[in-house]
Amino acid sequence: MPAVPPRAELTISTKIALAGSEPGKPIRPIRGDDISKAVDFSLKRLQIEYLDVMLIAVAGPEYFEVVVDEHMPVLQRLQRAGKTRFLGSSELSRDDGSHEWLQRFLPLFHR
Repeated sequence: MPAVPPRAELTISTKIALAGSEPGKPIRPIRGDDISKAVDFSLKRLQIEYLDVMLIAVAGPEYFEVVVDEHMPVLQRLQRAGKTRFLGSSELSRDDGSHEWLQRFLPLFHR
């Protein structure tokens, strides 16, 4: 079995869907508490102390307000706590081909 590189040499990312559904059911945004629980579960399962990149997946621009008002404060707290270093976006371009939500979102949080 090959040696595993030291953690400092790895970039580890995971993704969380901020809105989703079971097949045949309506799409709904997740609760902020569920984000923290999901990150803690991922860290435990991966046996690491922090994620380098947390990719967020949003079902479409109709969830813009809930992402900004409810989800981002939780994600920023996770960053301040050292559980994730960077946030990124993972999108389904077929659902939001113009990337409307990301175009609205970036000016609010880009430094």
